[in-house]
Amino acid sequence: MPDRFKILFKRQNMKKHTIFGLALPVLLAVLALGGCSTDGDSNSRDSGILTISNMPTVTSASIYILDQNVTLTSVPQTILGGAVATATKPLPNSTESITLTEGLLPPQRFTATGDYSILIVTINPVFTVYKNNVHFDNGCLSISWNKLFEFGKGGTLSVADVPVNTISLFAYLTAQSISYEDKDNISNIITNPAAAGTGVISVESATVDLKTLSETLGFDKTGSYTVILSTGGVPSLFRNDVEFVDGSASISWNDLWDIGNYQYIVSVKDCANIEALTAFLKSAPPNTSSTPYKINISAGSLSDLIKDGDWLGGILSALNGHYISLDLGGVAGTAIPDSTSRPADDKIKSITLPAGITSIGANVLVNLTGLTGLTVNVVNPPVLAGSLGSGLTPSIYVPSASVVAYQNAETWKNYTIVAISSILP
Repeated sequence: MPDRFKILFKRQNMKKHTIFGLALPVLLAVLALGGCSTDGDSNSRDSGILTISNMPTVTSASIYILDQNVTLTSVPQTILGGAVATATKPLPNSTESITLTEGLLPPQRFTATGDYSILIVTINPVFTVYKNNVHFDNGCLSISWNKLFEFGKGGTLSVADVPVNTISLFAYLTAQSISYEDKDNISNIITNPAAAGTGVISVESATVDLKTLSETLGFDKTGSYTVILSTGGVPSLFRNDVEFVDGSASISWNDLWDIGNYQYIVSVKDCANIEALTAFLKSAPPNTSSTPYKINISAGSLSDLIKDGDWLGGILSALNGHYISLDLGGVAGTAIPDSTSRPADDKIKSITLPAGITSIGANVLVNLTGLTGLTVNVVNPPVLAGSLGSGLTPSIYVPSASVVAYQNAETWKNYTIVAISSILP
């Protein structure tokens, strides 16, 4: 059996097979037709063609096009005549193209443009697969069998970096974002989830088959959802704004939050670049100035941080209202240019400069009104062109052996110099 076949929609007299205890119409193939276009002619040979790639070898397949979502209750209605168009794949060794009619005689091809659902029931072997909200153009659609959902199954949530001692894992999806105020309300939030499932755990990973509880169908939605996880007790781990595509998403255990103490479950978040920082803070719950997220930018260069002429512009644009302590120790670069002005921002609580820094321009920290500490882990004091910023009085943390050198260095001596070993964890 070739891995592609084309279906042209027409309605014919039917034979009957019985599937799920219901009469199933099987329509005969009568005509092989060509490609698809959008000329709008209801009797055109170029309208109403469904192309399915990667289809398994089956004895027969009945295809239904619905103007509503496929649900547990809509399947019998569809099989008993509720479809807007239907088709039947012929027996092996017959034509690869089949035709269907929609409506009454004379036969009319399916020519609609818009979003519809597709349901396919096969015989020998038996499959019942579907996909909601697929777009038809002049009755035409090309789709891979691999994009269809087996009835009762849907997308999966893949969880990486699962602790080795994890025995069980339960996942719940909700459209509601979680905040600290919800810490005593998690049980109510998961009462009616968008989807849920039990994880199959392997070495440091887990796979959760997601189902919708209301219809017992596989979860197949595309969009942003909050993932709530439980390892057997009260659900407490979560991540907001996880992007699902066709019901599936991947997350890392290290990207979860613990609502019990409302903190990231790892002490420091490692972000390779601004894009990773932006994605992390997009889903991070709101925090306070006393509980900043510890962020480590571990790659790239100082030039990668520049936005709108500000060497910290990229960082500031990614904050999304969150407080952070920023470690740039792993960022390449030797010089920070002068800064002139930036909007006042109190969200950055501390900064660790790159380890290779040799010169720092004037006003580089201007208007960072929440800054309380600056770490310069460099033995020889970098050249500091001027004030760090008007009105700023951050403590300057330097190597223990270099405290005196900084205290005597021009401009640095205007600040409180403290040994790095004095930084509280």
